[in-house]
Amino acid sequence: MIIRQRWFHWALLFLLFFAIAWDSFLVGWYWLLTSGPFGGANGMPGPFKLIFFVFPIAHVAVGVGLTYFVLAGLLNSTVVRVADGMLSVRHGPIPWRGNLDLPTDEIEQIYCQNKLHHSRNDDGHTTTSMQYEVHAVISSQKKKLLGGLLEADQALFVEQRLERFLNLEDRPVPGEMTAT
Repeated sequence: MIIRQRWFHWALLFLLFFAIAWDSFLVGWYWLLTSGPFGGANGMPGPFKLIFFVFPIAHVAVGVGLTYFVLAGLLNSTVVRVADGMLSVRHGPIPWRGNLDLPTDEIEQIYCQNKLHHSRNDDGHTTTSMQYEVHAVISSQKKKLLGGLLEADQALFVEQRLERFLNLEDRPVPGEMTAT
């Protein structure tokens, strides 16, 4: 059995344009310091140039992280596969953490959880959104199989398909999301 979940959602398009603008500004900034009017032998004196090189390093880190996140969101999908006594979860083609292999004979239960996410806008208002996760219970330990699902129906579909395929009886798990 194979279940594939694409990561794409429309908010990524806004982040894509934001990442392009952010990274373009930084490329322009470093071009000015190295090859532009402030670079070369006639450019800015050494100590000032060093300050202008070091100052945006945190911004470069944010740009790299944001670009990586956007590319993963646009290109990646998660594949849950059950075959040959193993349940495997793989994210790709952009590498991402969370890949795992679980022996199917050790899986006691599959269940869903909802996670409330809070974020603060520029104007100070807090917004909340709900995301959903699918977990497996193995030896009384909980392992996350899928996360970041935007619809409860998606999580419940995966839970029900896996339970049916693995012949698991649906039993309640503390903290489990209930179907409405």
